[in-house]
Amino acid sequence: MFTSSKKKFMKVSLKTIDYLTGIITWDSKKTPYLSKSQLVSFFTNFLFASRLDAPSRKKYCKQNLLSLNNQNIIEEVIEFYYQPINFIENQKEYKLLVKELNNYLYFDDLELVIEGKKAKLYSKTEKINTISEASFSNNVISIALQKEIFNHVKELLTSGNYFHAIEEAYKIVREKLKSITWEEQAHKWFKEENLEIIFWHKPKDDAEKDFFEWVKFLHMAIQKLRNEKTHTLAKPLDKNLAIHYIVLASLAYDLINKNNN
Repeated sequence: MFTSSKKKFMKVSLKTIDYLTGIITWDSKKTPYLSKSQLVSFFTNFLFASRLDAPSRKKYCKQNLLSLNNQNIIEEVIEFYYQPINFIENQKEYKLLVKELNNYLYFDDLELVIEGKKAKLYSKTEKINTISEASFSNNVISIALQKEIFNHVKELLTSGNYFHAIEEAYKIVREKLKSITWEEQAHKWFKEENLEIIFWHKPKDDAEKDFFEWVKFLHMAIQKLRNEKTHTLAKPLDKNLAIHYIVLASLAYDLINKNNN
C-alpha cells in the first residue's frame, strides 16, 4: 500500500471529488481507460480490501475518493494519479488536464504543481513564492536569485568556479523548460500552438504576443549560451560578468516558473 511521510491533512470539496471521479473513470476520454480490475488495483495503493462492490465503476470510484478524502489522504491519490510518467504519451493534454484540475483546487485553497518527474499538491499557505526579488541603493542593485538556481550553483560561486556556475545555472533553466514542455530546446516549443501550455493562456493581444515572443528568444539565448559553455574548455571568468550571466538565467527561469507554479 502506498504510504506518505507527509502529514498535510488536506481535503477537497465534493465538486472536486466529482471531477476526479470523472477523470479517473474516463468520463471525458482525456485520460487512460481503467478497467474494473485496474480500478481495484489503483485504489489498493491507498486502501485495504478495496473491492469492486459498488453497482458501477463510477460509484465505486467516488466511494473510495470520499473515504480517502475523509481520511485526509486525498493528496496521495492526486499526486499518484497525476504523475508525469502516466501521461508520457499524451503530454500536451496532460498540461491542460493539470490546469483544469487546478481550476477546481483553487476553491479548496490547493494547487497541483509539476516538479520535474513528480506531481506535488500544495496548500496556498504552504506554497513558497519562488519568484526572485530585487532591491537597489544608489548604483548598486541586489537581486535574490531563483532559489533552485542559487542552491545549485552556490558552492561553485563560493569557490570562484564561475565558468561552471554559469553552465550549471543554464542547465537548471533547460530542465525547468523540459519539465513544462517535455522538450528542452526552446525553438521547438515556443510555437503559437504551445503557448497555452507554457503560459496557461494564449496571448490576449499583440503586446502580450510580443512579450511571449521575447521570452522565447531569451530561452533560445540561454540554450545557445549553455551550448557554448558546454563545448568550450573551462577558463577563468570575471566574477561580475559571471553574476550577470546567472542573473539572466534566473530571469529566464522566473518568466516561465511564475506561470506554472
